[in-house]
Amino acid sequence: MKQKLTVSTLIDTYNYGHYIEEAIESVLKQTYPSNLIEIIIVDDASTDNTKEVTQRYQDKIKYFYKQNGGQSSAFNLAFEKASGEIIALLDADDTWLPTKLEKVCETFEMAKDADVVYHYTNFVNEKGDLTDRFPCFPEEGIMQFNERPLNSYLQGKVPFAVPTPGISARRMMLNKIFPLPEEVRIHTDAYLWFILPLYARGFALVPEYLANIRSHRSSHWRARKTVDQIEEKAKIYAVFLDHLEQDLHGMNANTSLLKNKIHSLIEWSNIVSRYMRGEKLNAIRQAMAYEEVIPSQNRFRKFLIKSARVLSLVFSYSLPLYLRELYKRSILNCWICKLKILLK
Repeated sequence: MKQKLTVSTLIDTYNYGHYIEEAIESVLKQTYPSNLIEIIIVDDASTDNTKEVTQRYQDKIKYFYKQNGGQSSAFNLAFEKASGEIIALLDADDTWLPTKLEKVCETFEMAKDADVVYHYTNFVNEKGDLTDRFPCFPEEGIMQFNERPLNSYLQGKVPFAVPTPGISARRMMLNKIFPLPEEVRIHTDAYLWFILPLYARGFALVPEYLANIRSHRSSHWRARKTVDQIEEKAKIYAVFLDHLEQDLHGMNANTSLLKNKIHSLIEWSNIVSRYMRGEKLNAIRQAMAYEEVIPSQNRFRKFLIKSARVLSLVFSYSLPLYLRELYKRSILNCWICKLKILLK
């Protein structure tokens, strides 16, 4: 009988002592054989009770404390200490469902040329109650999924991305990516989704909700983003651009469309940042003139996207989330799904 894959669970934490026990327990309760799972926790200089909480599991985890350097630096140290064939990421305030690793590893076994496996995720509140799902419309044809995304990626199509708890990858491929740039202090998952298509032979999707992402006051996934978070996203785009030529060296790939797409994302992040800092009229003017790089030439789709962006500034940046919530609870849900398919 063929031996199953070994898995390293990398958990980054900073002052999440009140959540990390749930994260650890969610790994220990996996249906996948426990002797094939290692748990590596990197504490990015927490000042709360994180260390005390993790010590309760000292015989089941590998705990490392380091000087504060941000999320990417924490994952770099964890990756250095990991020994598993599969690397699965988890933030300390999030959790996995019990069958997550079993289904992810089954997919890796079946899809031999898939270097990345990912899945849908739930959103929960501070108490752990379900509040939303990503994607909220998982119907066939709506989410953009490509087993080999590099070609479409180079056409300016950013691949369907999931947050940190939904990312798993083969260590052999990640050896080409790590260490991650440590100037990316938060949103490391966003940077990974930009860089992974450049190295992964293939992607595989498990179309199930296998992780819970906790939305809370200090979460990067809360509905109302701060100016700092918006500007940090722009920094990630810029860092990726700096690494793009180096990462694609020798592939003879035309990166012009991809670069234009990233530049447009940086421009929009700057517009949102200006609006949130009080330069509202200036930001709205720039939003009216903003032209997003959209591979599709469907003018109606471009018009809808541009209108939605401008309205999101005029009424508040969180308006699209509010409208989306209303749509999910109404009969319009069905019609919106059909419209998305037609405009794809």
